Amino acid sequence: MSRFTCMLVVAPLPDGKTWATVQPFGYDGGGVRIKLEIGFQTDFASIPRISWIFLPKWGKYGQDHLVR
Repeated sequence: MSRFTCMLVVAPLPDGKTWATVQPFGYDGGGVRIKLEIGFQTDFASIPRISWIFLPKWGKYGQDHLVR
């Protein structure tokens, strides 16, 4: 059975585009284990630069459009 090991808790960094985990987070499933340590950074939308032609790095899925 696949499962997340806990809730994903992140905080925004000063650059306004990057987020960092504030507690460990993981996933177990299908023989795959992923573990993120405190401080892992993500922008939640990284894609190869060439793809920006078709799908901008920031759009309706970015943090500016999150429900608050």
